[in-house]
Amino acid sequence: LSIVKDPATMSDVDLATTGYGQGIAITPIQVLCAVNSLGNGGILMKPKIVDRIVDSDGKTVEEIPDTEVRQVISEETAAKMCDIMEYYVSDAGGTTAYVPGYRLGGKTGTANRVSGKTYSAATNTSFVVMAPMDDPVISMICIVYRPTKMEYGAYTAGPIVKEISEKS
Repeated sequence: LSIVKDPATMSDVDLATTGYGQGIAITPIQVLCAVNSLGNGGILMKPKIVDRIVDSDGKTVEEIPDTEVRQVISEETAAKMCDIMEYYVSDAGGTTAYVPGYRLGGKTGTANRVSGKTYSAATNTSFVVMAPMDDPVISMICIVYRPTKMEYGAYTAGPIVKEISEKS
């Protein structure tokens, strides 16, 4: 279940803290949908887990159609964000996921876990990626719950998405 405040009733403090991820909660599939919209020219698609259903002989029984929800950002902004995500992995803070010769783009995350009604010192870290950046066909999110040695997604989840990307 996601928690996102209504922009019409947000206070200045809500607006500021939402900008760095406090006071909101979204699911991993919502993160993937948002990132996928960037690779899709700003168009949000309805998520689907299964592309098709096959029988025991490998014959397609049913294809699950792609469903466009709406344009959530401009195509120009989506393209700029994709460039930033690719730069982040190839030359900036996300190089732990870099795969030479493979155009991968991504973003790390660190979130404080909630304990009761407050944030605790415990965290979850993540790395969301898509590739290839000139025409994305794969995306994934890796979440590390309560990392113990390092609290940054680049170091906890980055090597994991790199390994999966290399094998993809």
